[in-house]
Amino acid sequence: MRLALWLSIFFLAIQASAQTRTSGDATVTGAMGAGTLTPRAALEIGLHVADSYALKVSSPDGSALYLLDRSAKAGLGVTPTGARLDVSGRADAGEVGLELRAGNSTSSLTSAQIAFGAANGAYRHNIRSRATGTQSAGNALDFYLWTSSDAVYSLGSSYVMSLQGSTTTLLGVHVSPSTQSVTAELVVSSGTVYAGGIILAADAVGAPCFSDIKHDLGRLEKKEREAAQAELLALRPVSFRYKGDLLERKGFVYEEAPASIRDGRGAIVLDERLLNLELVLQAAQGRIERLTAELTHLERRGR
Repeated sequence: MRLALWLSIFFLAIQASAQTRTSGDATVTGAMGAGTLTPRAALEIGLHVADSYALKVSSPDGSALYLLDRSAKAGLGVTPTGARLDVSGRADAGEVGLELRAGNSTSSLTSAQIAFGAANGAYRHNIRSRATGTQSAGNALDFYLWTSSDAVYSLGSSYVMSLQGSTTTLLGVHVSPSTQSVTAELVVSSGTVYAGGIILAADAVGAPCFSDIKHDLGRLEKKEREAAQAELLALRPVSFRYKGDLLERKGFVYEEAPASIRDGRGAIVLDERLLNLELVLQAAQGRIERLTAELTHLERRGR
């Protein structure tokens, strides 16, 4: 009787205990639950109202190494989390915050390394990386967009941009290609010369000229033609080389060019130069017509 009473008290104490402690190794061969009496996984953690985190791993000094909070936000080395996945690191100390080892190890494209989609997994834009260890060409980051021609849950297949390497120092496209401030919406560099790259276009490249996107239209008359002629005659063409480039070129010095053909950001606008030339040609044509009329009048008087 005493033994039965002692055993009942012992097992009641185990069930009522708020904490269980173990020292050394522990092996659980079945399902394990924390905060739940009916675990449905090898390890299931159930949160209570007062719990802030479902899982928290701390370093010896108590700082968070990994945590998963009640809002399904995960943090690595940071608390509280500021995103669905918040990773702490210090690039200036040589740390890589996130490394994705899922790129293509050849110059061909098989699959994406990272995808950006809607919450349900649809409409996925993606970036695909290529890396070849034996050559300079074929190393690239390729950008693909999802369009309506793709299946809803497939990766986007519209190949819109690529950053490609052709030599150890030359890339096909640069984004913010040097330490200089980017002063235009698109900068194409040669790899050594800022904005010194070459753009190939099979069709015309120019500014839109539709009247419905313009206002304050005004006709250019004699005064503008005379000003254009003065500026054209004041141009001082030079030969030069860009710093870091051995190719000799011909053109103008920005600071010496007339204000009407400078864009305010270091470039000379070809459209403005062409407009000035057209105004000068119109003025010259007007003078030719006037001289022709005057000669005709003099010839008639001499008859």
